[in-house]
Amino acid sequence: MVHIFVDYEMNEIDKAYKKERSICKREIIEIGAVKLDEAGREIDSFTQYVKPQFGQITEYYTNLTGITNEQVAECPCFLEAMRLFYEWAGKEDYTIYSWSDSDPAQISKEAALKEETDERLNAMLESWVDYQKEFGRLLGIEKKVGLKDAVHAIGEDFEGRQHDALWDARNTADIYRLSLDREKFNRVMSPIVELFHSQKQMGTTLGELFGSEFSNLFV
Repeated sequence: MVHIFVDYEMNEIDKAYKKERSICKREIIEIGAVKLDEAGREIDSFTQYVKPQFGQITEYYTNLTGITNEQVAECPCFLEAMRLFYEWAGKEDYTIYSWSDSDPAQISKEAALKEETDERLNAMLESWVDYQKEFGRLLGIEKKVGLKDAVHAIGEDFEGRQHDALWDARNTADIYRLSLDREKFNRVMSPIVELFHSQKQMGTTLGELFGSEFSNLFV
């Protein structure tokens, strides 16, 4: 069994495509993933830009992700990019993870829009784990924590650029890796649980509690 952590960057479908937008409002423009073995060691990585089919990448999403129309001009469209991903994932049993449920929701909607029929998609969706939700379960809290804040909470610097698919996937994998040692995970994460309860009592947001000195709590 291997563990695959995946992230997608997306672009909004042009408003001229009303029928398409009624099915799916965004298109994937980058896939990033890392593969871990049972011990939590990274054994492979995958990154692929994807050419949108319904409009150009807007300035907003270029500013957000750093991805330009020039970068994706010669790249595969969704169906071919997904086939490359399936081949990379391999035939070995795997569990797939993402930070939040927005990624599997996007895949499902875009697959419906573009008539994806590859049976490997269903297998992928059936094995999917929302690791943001799992992170909350491990902490015993219902509050959704952003990926950058979660990385900060474990005493690490966020690696790479935020909204870069590969680095978002890799940072999620770092959190999973810590959770493999439950004793260490509980010890390291106890301050965030205490801060969460303080947040409920004081009426502040969890984000306000993640100051620049927050990581010092975990030294």
